[in-house]
Amino acid sequence: MKKRFIILALISTLTLTEGVTIANAGTISKPASNVNLLSAKASVNYKAKITENMVALRKSPSTSSTRLGLLAKGTIVTVTGSSFNTGQYNWVPVTYNGISGYVVASYVQAI
Repeated sequence: MKKRFIILALISTLTLTEGVTIANAGTISKPASNVNLLSAKASVNYKAKITENMVALRKSPSTSSTRLGLLAKGTIVTVTGSSFNTGQYNWVPVTYNGISGYVVASYVQAI
């Protein structure tokens, strides 16, 4: 009788422990679907690519700012700071071929 009790207790403990482990593993491994890749990366000096064609590189974070150039889809830039909102758009500071400026953050994807 005592052996049977010990075996049942051992089986119960293993079952409960396994259940907790599985539940925790599921919580940890579940990816967040709403994480912005730009904010998930370090805030300065990482590579990113332009996701649309003819994206304006601006002198300052405004659509009325001087356009320094147009970036083709797939162009690799260096993000040099955190993205921020100016009211109309989210902007990210970048450098391309030694030229520093700003692009609309939705056209930039961290790589």
